[in-house]
Amino acid sequence: MKFGDFGARVGGALVLALASTTGTGQADALTELDLTLERLGRVAALYADTALRFTCEERIRGHFGGARRQYQFAYVYGRTPTGKLDDFRFWPEPQQDAAAGGSDAAVKLESLGLPEFISRAYSWIFIFEAKKLYLHQFELAGREWALDRPAMALNFRAVRPYYAELNEWDGTILVDAETFQPLVVRATPIEHRPGKAAYDRIRADPTGTVQGRIEFSSVTTEFGVVQNGMRFPSRVLIERAGGRTRTIRSAIESGLTLYQTGESIYRIEQSYSNYQFFGVRTTEQVRRATLGTAHPP
Repeated sequence: MKFGDFGARVGGALVLALASTTGTGQADALTELDLTLERLGRVAALYADTALRFTCEERIRGHFGGARRQYQFAYVYGRTPTGKLDDFRFWPEPQQDAAAGGSDAAVKLESLGLPEFISRAYSWIFIFEAKKLYLHQFELAGREWALDRPAMALNFRAVRPYYAELNEWDGTILVDAETFQPLVVRATPIEHRPGKAAYDRIRADPTGTVQGRIEFSSVTTEFGVVQNGMRFPSRVLIERAGGRTRTIRSAIESGLTLYQTGESIYRIEQSYSNYQFFGVRTTEQVRRATLGTAHPP
């Protein structure tokens, strides 16, 4: 599984709001939603430019293929020959790995046998580029705390037609209520909608009628690195689990999640550290661009 950078696709900026209220309440909800999407669009523009201004270290750990594995890479963003924003991984020191192409070549994660991975954790924010809003439905989902910050929750759901690397996920993004920077993204691939929906129904009503086996994967991305008011990925957790509904109900009654029932299929963690930034804007420039009082150069 690869999370794309939502590369350029033309289309109108049609916002489909899932508002269930009526009258003035609906107007207020839509106004707040539109404002949130507008500011997230500005943040996305900042991220598209800043992506070319940092490098970091990436560590991937997990248990899959019958063994516990760990990899470490030098991680950079750049442009492909076609102009697409992409990331590149390199071994941090000379290693003999024919499958990966050696230490001088960019490492292809597909060659390492990873069952799932997020290739561009930075890129979740690009869902909110103005020209791509028509690819998802959006719904404000209340307030909560995330990474010790007050956050707004915004649900997103992919709508047809689906495009690879553009709208393959449903989920929730928690954004800083003051700066509109991303804090946490929780997402599930659209092909796992039935399993996720069944699991949510059981959590809402453990005595319900859902039967059979449930299986799905989820991805949680944390933006825990802060530089001059902008946030960058610190951790990605990919979990896939399954179980019979009876086991799941028992786990829920015990206060456990699906991934704590002992039926985990795999769990992969990608972490990012030792960022080096080059020409990143000042905190004031980031604030002004987000509020619409300045445009990124």
